[in-house]
Amino acid sequence: MFEDYTEEQINVIAQETPKTGVGLIEYRKYIWALKFTNQRVEKLKKYRQEVLAEIDNEIFKKESIAQNIKSSIQNAMIFDDSIDSTKTGGKSMKLPDVATVSLTTPKDRVDIFEPARVLEELGKNFNKVKVSLDVSKAKKHILETKTPVKGSEIITNHRDLRISFK
Repeated sequence: MFEDYTEEQINVIAQETPKTGVGLIEYRKYIWALKFTNQRVEKLKKYRQEVLAEIDNEIFKKESIAQNIKSSIQNAMIFDDSIDSTKTGGKSMKLPDVATVSLTTPKDRVDIFEPARVLEELGKNFNKVKVSLDVSKAKKHILETKTPVKGSEIITNHRDLRISFK
């Protein structure tokens, strides 16, 4: 009997309050309505998780595709003589209806992914007022000495690709 309740009927029951003094039978439809409402909530939560997982997966795929396209543009620009070179040695092209694309001059850079380890390795000369790594000073030191430090990575001939869409 109660299994056949529709959403509208359950909503009507939710607006009512059980009559007191009538006995336990009065509570039966409210308990059934609560049970089915809770089941519906659980189904919706599960569905939401599945949808979010699908969306996250699609976002990851699209970001990978975009990164692949960006990398192929960057690699092609490096070797294409038809792309204008900049004064500093980079590359630049303007596609008036789509975007302006610029590729910086190759330069070495350091990525610090574990500042605490780098600070520990380099010592107190590389900390700021609060005990943390002076990242710019540490990067400069690592680049100058060409000595990799635990918690950092030297990246050679790095270039930034910038695209400004119209």
